[in-house]
Amino acid sequence: MVARVSPPVWRGGPATPFFERRPYMDVPQFIAGRFRIEREIGTGGMGTVYLATHLGLDRPVAVKIIKREFAGDQDVADRFLREARTMAKLRHPHAAMIFDAGNLPDGRHFIIMEFVEGETLSQALAREGRFAAPRAVQIGTQVCDVLEEAHRLGIIHRDLKPFEYHVG
Repeated sequence: MVARVSPPVWRGGPATPFFERRPYMDVPQFIAGRFRIEREIGTGGMGTVYLATHLGLDRPVAVKIIKREFAGDQDVADRFLREARTMAKLRHPHAAMIFDAGNLPDGRHFIIMEFVEGETLSQALAREGRFAAPRAVQIGTQVCDVLEEAHRLGIIHRDLKPFEYHVG
């Protein structure tokens, strides 16, 4: 992705006005009138995930937006929304909650989910190298517990990546 700078965006209240430049992103700055995109978090096989702010609640959320190349593929779009609906039913202490889903004006689908702060598994591995056996087993067990619950609901995760998992 080429880094470009968008025109200035007005942010802040009348008492503390300021302008902030937002790096170019291939998404609208506001989604569904309630979510302001802040920055890209990561990219996967079907879409890109962004950090956003829920404007009404003033809290961070994650927004997954399907890639442009899949927006016109009805089978992929249907699967994306079907998985969003199914994932919204998933209740597990080690899984992010799904709050909303919809379409952008250009036809791409999006999912609004809980933003989980902290270090990802890939960051922890890069920092620490090999984990001690008890920690590796604990992390693996937590991931498997979530996958077991997802499988019970008929969700098959096709693209497991270490940056998707946060470790404590």
